[in-house]
Amino acid sequence: ARVFLSLLQEGKKISAVNDQPITPGLVEDISKALKLIVKDQSLGIFHIAPTDWTTPFEFAKLIAERFGLDSSLVAGISLEEFEKSRSFRMPPRCWLNSGKFRARFGEGILHSVHESVEIFKDKTLLVDERRELPELVIA
Repeated sequence: ARVFLSLLQEGKKISAVNDQPITPGLVEDISKALKLIVKDQSLGIFHIAPTDWTTPFEFAKLIAERFGLDSSLVAGISLEEFEKSRSFRMPPRCWLNSGKFRARFGEGILHSVHESVEIFKDKTLLVDERRELPELVIA
């Protein structure tokens, strides 16, 4: 989120993948979830991620819209096209499903992508004077 936000604030164009699902998680959600897992002494594998998914393209557009920036700077590109400019391949469909966590610990702990961006925006505006941005991890 910070990378997209910085590029958009600088007026730079972004080519973002439009056919690859991602689950950008809010650090505050991840922290809360980990505390619950540790306190509960839960075993197993839990995906700690938003309650839904998006694509990098949709995510960059959402960042632009929520921060009042120019969303026309964001262009969609296929994963196949994106990989042509990289020395590595990304695994397809690499989003996380937080259903197991939500079934065990309930709803309302993890936020949707849209809710996460709103929280990110609110916190960014609060800490902007200190020039520190909260983390939004793309997993």
